[in-house]
Formats: sequence, structure tokens, C-alpha cells
Amino acid sequence: MANEDTTSTISQQINSFCNMAKRYNDVFNYSQALFYYTRALDEIQSIVSTATDYRQLQFDIYLHMCDIYIEQHEWTVADQFCREALNTANELQEQNKVPLCLDRQGNIKLLQGDENSALNDFKKSFDMKLKLFGNNNLEVSNSYNQIGQVYGDQYEYDEAILMYQKSLNICLSVVGQNHPDIARAYNNIGDIFYKQGKYDEALWIFQKLFNVVSSVFGDGHLNVAVSYGNIAAVYYKQGKYNEALSMYEKSLNIKLSVNDHNQLDTVIADTYNNIGSIYASLCKYDKAMSIYRKSLDINLSLLGYCHPIIATLYNNLADVYNNQGKYDEAIMMCKKSLNISLSIDKRNHLVSASSYDHAGNAYYCQGRYDEALLMFQKSFNIKHFILGPNHLDVATSYNNISSVFHDQCKYNEALSMCQKSLNITLSILDCKHPVVANLYNNIATIYGNLCKYDEAISMLRKSLDINLSLFDHNSIGVAVSYNRIGGINYKQGKYGKALFMFRQSLDIYLSVVGYNHPSVSEIYSNIAIIISHQDKYDEALSMHQKSLDIILSVSDHSHPNVVASYDRIGLVKYQQGKYDKALLMFQKSLNIKLSVHSHHHAGVASSYNTIANVYNNQGKYDEALSMHQKSLNITLSIFGHNHFDVSKSYNGMGSIYCELCKYDEAISMYQKSLDILLSLLDHDSIDIAALYNNIGYIKYNQCKYDQALSMYHKALDIFLLILGYDHHVIATLYNNIASANYHQGKYDEALLICQKSLNIRLSVFGQNHPDVANSYNNIASLYNMQCKYNEALLMCQKSLDIHLLIYDRKHPDVASLYNNIGIIYCTLCKYDEAISMLKKSLDINLSCFGHNNIAVADLYSSIGKIKCKHCKYDEALIIFQQSLDIYLSVVGYNHPD
Repeated sequence: MANEDTTSTISQQINSFCNMAKRYNDVFNYSQALFYYTRALDEIQSIVSTATDYRQLQFDIYLHMCDIYIEQHEWTVADQFCREALNTANELQEQNKVPLCLDRQGNIKLLQGDENSALNDFKKSFDMKLKLFGNNNLEVSNSYNQIGQVYGDQYEYDEAILMYQKSLNICLSVVGQNHPDIARAYNNIGDIFYKQGKYDEALWIFQKLFNVVSSVFGDGHLNVAVSYGNIAAVYYKQGKYNEALSMYEKSLNIKLSVNDHNQLDTVIADTYNNIGSIYASLCKYDKAMSIYRKSLDINLSLLGYCHPIIATLYNNLADVYNNQGKYDEAIMMCKKSLNISLSIDKRNHLVSASSYDHAGNAYYCQGRYDEALLMFQKSFNIKHFILGPNHLDVATSYNNISSVFHDQCKYNEALSMCQKSLNITLSILDCKHPVVANLYNNIATIYGNLCKYDEAISMLRKSLDINLSLFDHNSIGVAVSYNRIGGINYKQGKYGKALFMFRQSLDIYLSVVGYNHPSVSEIYSNIAIIISHQDKYDEALSMHQKSLDIILSVSDHSHPNVVASYDRIGLVKYQQGKYDKALLMFQKSLNIKLSVHSHHHAGVASSYNTIANVYNNQGKYDEALSMHQKSLNITLSIFGHNHFDVSKSYNGMGSIYCELCKYDEAISMYQKSLDILLSLLDHDSIDIAALYNNIGYIKYNQCKYDQALSMYHKALDIFLLILGYDHHVIATLYNNIASANYHQGKYDEALLICQKSLNIRLSVFGQNHPDVANSYNNIASLYNMQCKYNEALLMCQKSLDIHLLIYDRKHPDVASLYNNIGIIYCTLCKYDEAISMLKKSLDINLSCFGHNNIAVADLYSSIGKIKCKHCKYDEALIIFQQSLDIYLSVVGYNHPD
């Protein structure tokens, strides 16, 4: 009797422990569930002679504990309990239990990335179930689901859909429409459509899923919350961020309402993570950070520090810091994530690969390309080892490495990596997938930098076609394509087309993400660049200011986009001839870069080059040369000799030596720049053509006109090949060729070529444009040499009228025209009119550049000559002395002037 009472008590205790464990497991409190299952096992093992019923219960507990450890990503422990269950099933000689163990075994292998072994286990299980239960059985349906999952992970989506459909058909025949197993089948099919980028189909299936779960469980059930989450995920991929946010918030509210005693904290944390991603996409970074932190705090309290979910959340925080330009904080988060993933599995592990990717991205954003490349390569090695060469994650690694090569100006290497990524992706996904569209965009960017504009446009059109076929016209993907096409149109000099594309992109972004978003800021900036090329400088500045205001509203003051805005505003001021104001903007940009980065950073070097260009135009040649040298030292230390930025510094220094009439030094600099570009780019490249033009200009200044013409024609041939005839750069080349002919005394030929240049400029820019004004001025010079002074004066006046219409009256180009008109009046012996024009020019130059400037010295010299013609020799002598003093202070003693 006593033994029976004891056994009965133990039996009740075991059942109580199991019920408690199940209750905790149902609300995701895994630690408590494991505690009670372990207590139940201890009680079972305390019974000396364990009855079959207890052994069967022991089997069930082993499986439950296996499932919990799977949820906690503790694969080794999960596998141990799975084996214990399998041994128990064999001891009981109950073959119907073996497939259940094989299912868990396959699931563990699948989660570890061993898809083939998983598929083998699932198929063994399926064969056993088919023999034991026949085809029309829910366990067989479950096997179809599991096999479908493997096919989905292997990107064999058609086979996956076939398996899931078989599972659905069995469920419909066994349990009818409104049943949890039907919901699971719809969920799996919807997930495949989602992975295929077929978002409309996915949304349709998830809506059916929602109808089933709300009918079966009621509106306030956890499964309904999960269904809202599925719909939200689709909206997110479609760029419908507000709709996605609404769905996730509905999901969150249900989870919070049913979360008795904080038992659902893990799923609530997951929803917070998803909501954080939405806020990050909307560039509400502080909000995203706050939500991510909520998720992190909950998961830390439940899972502890060393868990893959914690590593993922640190990566998410790193992404936000990156977007805010807080790179040190981003790298700190990445290191935390990496430490966790390495502690989970010191061998190659996909969690570690993800951490390396995020660290690489942080280094990439900082311009620390060697470190970024090292991180991306480590990630690639892990993925390639675990997943094999033909996997989407491997394709992503190729794309990441391509990005680094691209920013290092290693365009051919970047193109090779991007093509590898595309080839893998096309072998796995449908050719109409968003990922494919994005890769076409990336390849187009590389082609654009290689000046292969037709190829770039072809890639962008492919991307646009995919996005239009998948999404509404008002979608982010379509907006991105329009923006990229506009960028290539701009490089081609097709400003009207570029402006049209940018405005289309802007309209979409405003309708989808609203006003305060970095992408909207970028489009405003792109429009401003086009408008500034049309010399509508006030409109351009207004657009740039809009862009800056948006960035400052969503980002820290030291964010790279803020820096870029200051640079762009500075460039417009530079184009207006407002050099001091331009310098102020460029200095702001430089100060931020110096505060964020070390002095040896590519961005800092770029600022030094930009400031050098301003000094050059102000005639401050020593300061300009010093800036270029600083830039050169930095780029050489970062990239070595063979880099585009190094070439740029040599080119800038060559321009200054040219201004100083140190032509041999200028040629040496230009040749260094050219040699680098010839090693990096195709020989038919715009940058190489530009250098031929620069070398031609040196030969022109050395009066070596035949050599100058040879260089100019080399440049012209390349530009015509890439840009076609109707492009403003072609007009500039014609103008340079005309100048060389002019100095060879070939005035008729020069005039014919100048007319060609004028016609192109009129067709590209219309009447009121500085380049058109420049053509009128060049034609005036030719008429002047042909002693057709009245025609020359008419052309000069046309040029002046355009400049006065576009620029401030204190612009250096206006000063130059007053000077030219003054010289013509002097030739016509109208000395008073000549003096009046020259003094107007002098006043402008003094206000723009100060006293110590070559242009001021030239004007003193011209005025002095007219004083001589008036026989006012004492006044002339004073003025000539002023001119000489300036030349000596600016260019030194050994200068032709």
C-alpha cells in the first residue's frame, strides 16, 4: 500500500511539473520551462522500475527540451536531447516515434546551415510516416512543410511552393479551411512569395492567413499579432513604411494585452526590433535607437549576453550610429556583436559572418577601406566555407567587396565582384527580383565612373523595368532608378532629361517617406546641381539649403551629408565668384571632417583640394599649392601612388604651376596625373581626355601651337566618342582649338570653329548663359585681331549683357569684360571710354581679390599704357610701379610679366 501511495504521489508530482513546464513554454519563458521539465525527469529517473507510461512521458519531455534548446540556439544541447529521445523510442520499439526525432534532428542541422543533411533526415522521416500513416495524414503534411523549408533555404522556390501546396491540400482534406495547420501552410507559401520579391502575391496570401487565424482564434490572439507582423514585413519591403508601422503597432498592442506576468517578453522584443527598423528607414534615428534599446534590454534580461539575438541587436544599433555619422560608436557596437558571436562558436559561424559584415560597413563609412575589406573578406570566407559558392549570402559578400573597390577607384575589380554577385543571384532568384534590380543599379554606378554611359543607362533601365513590374509607380525602388538615371543624364550633359528624372524621383519620395528624409535631401541637392549648371544660382542655393535643413533635422551636425551640403553650397558660391563665402563653406566642411576623422582621411584630403581651387582663383598661388600638397601627402599615405585621388592632386598642382607660368613643372604634374589614370581607366575616358586638354593648354601657353592642337584633338576625339556632338565640353574643346588657330594667325579657321562652339552652347544652354557669353567674347577677340573693332565691340557688349543678367555686378567675369571693352576703346583711340571701362574692371577685382592679385596688376599696366598715350608719364610711372610691385610679391622676379 505504501509503495502504491508513493508511486501515486510521484506520478502526481511528475504531471504537475510537466503541466507547469508546458504553461511556461507556451508563454516563451524557456528557463522556467526547462526547470520544471528537468524536475519531472529527475522524478521519473528516481523510480527504480520505470513503467512504459513513464518511459513514453520521458520521451515526450526529451523532445520538449530539445525544442526549447533549438529556440535558444543551443544546437549541441538540443541534439543531445534529440538523441536521448531517439534511444528511448528504440528501447520502447515504437517506430511511430522515430520520425519525430528525425524531424528535430533535421531542424537542428538546417538551423546550423547543413541543408543537405537536414533534407536527408526530413526525407527519411517522410518515408517512415508514409508507411506508418498513409498519405492523407497531418504528420505527412508536416514533412512536406519541412522539406519545403529546406528547398526554400536552398532558393529552390518552385519546389518549395510544390511541397507547401501538398501540405496545404492534405490539411484542407483532413481538418477543413479554418484550422491552425491551414494557417501554417498559408504562412509558409506567403514566406516563399516574400523571398521571391513577389510582394503582391505574398500580401494576398498573408491576408488569407489573417482571415483564418482571426476566425479560429479571435482578434486578440497572439497568432493574429503574428499575422499583422507578416503583413507589416511586406509593406516594409514595398517601402510603405507608415503602413508597415501601423501593422507592427497593431501586432505589438495585441502582444502587450495578452502578456500576463511578462511571459511574452521575447516576442514583444522582436516586434520592438521590427518597429526600430521602420524608424531607421524613416531616418528617425533617435526614435529607432530608443526602440532598439527596448528590445535589447528585454532580450538581455531573458537570454543573457551571449546569444545570437543580442549580437543582431548590437548590429542594428551599429547601423543607426553609422547613419548618424557616429562611426566610433558604430564600431564599438560591432565589436560587441562580434565578441558574442565568436564566444557562441569559436569556429566559423554565420552569426560571426554577419558581425564581420556590419563591422566592415562601419569601417567603409569611415573611409577606412583596408579595414573594411579585411572584415568583408572574413565574412566571405565563413559564408563560402559553410554555404558553398552558390548562395545569396556569398553574393552579398561579393557586392560588399565591390563597394570597397569602387570607392578605392579600382573600378574594374569592383565590376568583376559585382558581376560575380549578379551571376549567383540570377542563378538563384527570378530575374525580376528586387535584389537583381539593386545589383543592376550598382553595376550602372561603376559604368558611370568608367564613363561608359550607354552601358550604365542600359543597366538602370533593366533595374527600372524590374521595379515597375514588381511595385506601384510610387515606390522607393522606382524612385531610386529615376534618381540614378538622372545622375547619368547629368554626366552626359543632358540637363533637361536629368532634371525631369530627378523631379520624378522627388515626387515619389515625397509621397512615400514625406519631406524630412535623407533621400529627399539628396534629390533637392541633385536638382540644385543641375540648376547651378543653368546658372540659376539663387534657385540652386535655395535647393541646397532645403537639402541641408532636412539633413540637420534628422542627423547630427557632424554627419557626412551635412558636410556634403556645405561643400555644395560652397561650390555655388565659387561659381558665383564669391570666393570668400565659398571658402567659409569649405572651411566649415573641413572643420567637421577634422573633428570626426583623423587628419589622414580621404575626406580631409578632398577638402584641401577644394580649398586649393578657391585660392587658385583668388590668385593666392602659394596657399593653393600648399593645400594641394597637403592633400597629396594624405592620399599617398592612404592609397599609395596609383589612385584617382592622387591623380587629382597632381592635376590641381599642375593648374597652379600653369598659372605661375612654371610650365615644365606643370607638364610634370599633369603627366604624373595622366600616367595614374592610364593605369586605372580605359584610355577612352573623360578624365584622361581632360588631362590631354590640360597638357594642350600648357603647350598653348608655351606657344607650341602644333603640339597644343595635337593634344586638343586627342581630347576632342575621346569626348566626341563618349558625349556626342551636342555637349558643352565639345564646345569648350572647339573654343581651345580656335584659340590655337588664332595664335597661328588662322583667323578665318578660328572664327569658323568659334561659331561651331557658339552654336553648341546656344543649343545646350539657350541665350543667357556664361558659356554663350564666353563664345561671344572669343569671337570679339577674333574680330579685334582682324581690325573689325565695331563688330568686336558688339560681341563684347552681347557677352557683357549676359553676364550682368546672370551675375552680381561685382563678378570677376564682368570685370574681365570691362577690361576687354576698355582695350577695344583704346584701340579706337577713345581713351576716356577706355579708362572708364578699365577702372570699372579694377574696382571689381579689388573688391573680389584685394590689392595683391595678378588681374589687378594687369589692369594697372593697361591703365598705365593709356596714361602714356595721353603723355601723362608721371601718372603712368606710378601706376606701372604699382603693377610691378604686385607681380614681384605674387610671382617673384623670374616671371615673363
